[in-house]
Amino acid sequence: MKNYIIMLGLIVFLSSCASTTSQQVADHGPMPINYEEAIQIYLDRNLKDPDSLKDFAILTVPKKGHVNYGAFTKGPSGKTFSNAMWYVCIEYRAKNSFGAYTGLQQKAFFFYDNSLEQVLDGMRGGGDLGNTVYNCYQ
Repeated sequence: MKNYIIMLGLIVFLSSCASTTSQQVADHGPMPINYEEAIQIYLDRNLKDPDSLKDFAILTVPKKGHVNYGAFTKGPSGKTFSNAMWYVCIEYRAKNSFGAYTGLQQKAFFFYDNSLEQVLDGMRGGGDLGNTVYNCYQ
């Protein structure tokens, strides 16, 4: 049983190394140009009260990352896992459905071919066996 657990751990480790290598050489396409405008349009359309936007900040310039779309959905690059994309991180506060301000929210906006494709919550990816890769802290 102990050998089985060690082998399983080794397989997971080696497979994560292989995906990192393939992620490093992936084609992310051109860096997005109009990302600030696309983020503003997204917030205007998706916040409960867009006029309540406070403490808005763009935390990163466009950086290379990867997005996992899951087993049954293909991303814009035609893959289900590890779609190479550019991302930009932001933070903000805004009013919720009850009219109260939320705490500071962080989001990562993913772009492919200069188009906004995916928005994820949080400052870091990797919760799906490393197939979604982004880090707003760096």
